[in-house]
Amino acid sequence: MDPSILASVLDGILRAGLASRYAIGGAVAAIHYMEPFLTYDVDVFLDLPESPAGLVDLGPLYAHLQARGYRPQGETVMIDGIPVQFLPVHEDLLREAVREAREVGGGDKGEGQAPGLRIMRAEHLLAVMLRTGRPQDRVRFQKMLTEATPDRALLKGILERHGLRDTYLDWGGPPL
Repeated sequence: MDPSILASVLDGILRAGLASRYAIGGAVAAIHYMEPFLTYDVDVFLDLPESPAGLVDLGPLYAHLQARGYRPQGETVMIDGIPVQFLPVHEDLLREAVREAREVGGGDKGEGQAPGLRIMRAEHLLAVMLRTGRPQDRVRFQKMLTEATPDRALLKGILERHGLRDTYLDWGGPPL
């Protein structure tokens, strides 16, 4: 996939007011910080508007994407031949990770330049792995600790704010 295509699609979602912000997470974001490995799709976390009852309606997002020729396939949407999974931000850790994501790539912000892509910070990715707790997350967690060289003070604060310090130690994280 040409990253500028995904960046343009995501920028269009923001400009249409369908989400206030986004960040790429999961394996694709992890690959930004460490040695590449195989992954199936791109996980895009979106801060979407909620109804007064706290519900999120993905209908407007999917209608927007379909109007631009992007079709759903299972739990993903095919964009430039790559499955992209759109995931609503549903808890404080993800909300923080999306808010503090870093922009990578893109042009000089001049007229006609493609925007960069917002990628979750390595420290937030580690915390999300701990929260998710899947077997593949344990393997990536150890790899990322050594390959990404996360900011230890930032990681400690994230873990403490989100009640993940004990899980971090249980998974073999070095003392912070």
